[in-house]
Amino acid sequence: VSEALRRLTGAGLARVVGHVSAGPGPNAEVYAANHEAAFAVAVSVRDVLGTGLPAVAAAVCDVAGTVRGRAESPVDFLYTDPVDAVAATVADLCRDAGIDPQRLAHIQLAVPGAYDPRTDTIHHIDVPGWSRPGLVGAVRARLGSEIGVDNDVNLAATAERCRGVARDAD
Repeated sequence: VSEALRRLTGAGLARVVGHVSAGPGPNAEVYAANHEAAFAVAVSVRDVLGTGLPAVAAAVCDVAGTVRGRAESPVDFLYTDPVDAVAATVADLCRDAGIDPQRLAHIQLAVPGAYDPRTDTIHHIDVPGWSRPGLVGAVRARLGSEIGVDNDVNLAATAERCRGVARDAD
């Protein structure tokens, strides 16, 4: 166990948070997960009611799942490249949350469409520019992070099952 904790601490995934003295002998160190070890960003493309424009909404959380910041802004994708919009949103979000973008371990895109990883294409999406082949790879290359893509409704259902009203659903 001590070797495993030494490796986790060395990798920055665990940290010493205190000491316990239970009697004779050396004090025992108390460890906890390092919530600052890495961060994840969720990015959603959705309609902004009343504006006629879609928006890019995003949230960043630490490895414990604590949301560290949120951002949302309408984007006219007739004039803005989706890669630029996602990159700018993620950069602004990290800056505002005081997080180094290099520490992003994962970015999850939620899109109102269906992603085909074989062709790297989002199908059945009515947002200009988002259905072009290679878009996800371009986002991955720009942000230098692992990218996941799924339908926004599927991701909402997963969230409800993990943390919402569907926790007890089979």
